[in-house]
Amino acid sequence: ARSLEASSSWKPALANAVLNVLIAVTCIVFIGSERTAVYIYSAGLAISAFNRVATALRHTEVVYIQ
Repeated sequence: ARSLEASSSWKPALANAVLNVLIAVTCIVFIGSERTAVYIYSAGLAISAFNRVATALRHTEVVYIQ
């Protein structure tokens, strides 16, 4: 079960990377329209923040002791 879990953990990271590249390309395409580029970049920041919160709230099998 562990190898199956480890093999599927790369998929969200790959999806996030592809999304970031798409957002960057879209910003370059709409660089002439400053307002549109800002909206696209802002949406990318919001998606990135959501992904980081989801990652922080994900249950892990490791217990962290501070």
